[in-house]
Amino acid sequence: MQIGKVLTEAQIETMTAGYKRKFIAFNSNVNTKQMTIDAYRVGQRLSWDDAKKQGVIPDGYRLMKTWIHLDPQPHPLVHLVGGPCYRSGARGTATGDSRKH
Repeated sequence: MQIGKVLTEAQIETMTAGYKRKFIAFNSNVNTKQMTIDAYRVGQRLSWDDAKKQGVIPDGYRLMKTWIHLDPQPHPLVHLVGGPCYRSGARGTATGDSRKH
C-alpha cells in the first residue's frame, strides 16, 4: 500500500475480513479465559461447601487471603489526597524533587 493512493474495493474487503477474523479469535480467547476462571471459582466454592458439610472445616471458619509484595526493594511513597508526594523525607514529587508545590 502506498500513502496517498485510494484503496480498491477488493483491498478494503480483504482488510475488513482480516480484522474480523482477528477480532473473532480475540473475543473467543477472552470468553474462554473468563469461562475457565468462572468454572474454577464454582469448583472451589462447591468443594468448600462440601468440606463444611462433612465437618472438615469448623463452623465460623473463614478463608483469609494474604497479599505478598514481590518488589525486593520497595520505595516508600505516601500520596496524600490532593497533596504532595513524600519519598525518603524529601518534599516534592515521587522522584525526590524538592520544589514546593
